[in-house]
Amino acid sequence: MMSLAMGIFTRKFISLSVVLLILTLDVYADDDEASSNKQLEVKVYYEVLCPDSIRFIKNQLLPSMVLKNRFNFTDLKFVPFGNVVSYIDRRNNEKVLRCQHGRKECELNALHASIIEHNTKREAFDMISCLMSGYNRNLDKCATQFGINVDAAQHSKNTRLTSDILEKYGNDTYSINPSFIPTISIDNVYSWDEQEDILEDFDAVFCKRYENKFNIKLSGC
Repeated sequence: MMSLAMGIFTRKFISLSVVLLILTLDVYADDDEASSNKQLEVKVYYEVLCPDSIRFIKNQLLPSMVLKNRFNFTDLKFVPFGNVVSYIDRRNNEKVLRCQHGRKECELNALHASIIEHNTKREAFDMISCLMSGYNRNLDKCATQFGINVDAAQHSKNTRLTSDILEKYGNDTYSINPSFIPTISIDNVYSWDEQEDILEDFDAVFCKRYENKFNIKLSGC
């Protein structure tokens, strides 16, 4: 009789434990879903052929967004422009852009801008992080790797002037007048004093700013 009673008690205990576990998982799932709606704006001012830009996106931004799962908590915006001198060519009255790393960089900045405009934020992030993982990465290879359609972006890049595509990104960059590229603004605030910390340990700064704004400590912070 004791054995039977213990068996019944054990089964009831296990059943109760399973229910409590399910309820606990549901609570955490709801918390994750609610937290993901609270997004901290992060704006990355970069230029495509800049070694420091490549290093930041590859070694800081990508691990934070993917390995530490910050993407759903981030309103991530890319600004592909950087150190560019622009002027009007009086011979034809057209705007001319001189990018820090040459004409090719201007064209690649415009390609990134077209991807940003014609694809979802997640698709743009996947494409840009892939393209910025090395100098030899190309559009088709990255698009195939992630299964992303970039036809609209390519068409936009091929049928518009580079200066027109990059105009709004240039205006955005000039508005903060960064002294270094890449430059990162968080929560629509550009802080020169914070740049070194962001470039060296982006995730730590993101965690701190997220918790300060939303009073939520993200997992792994």
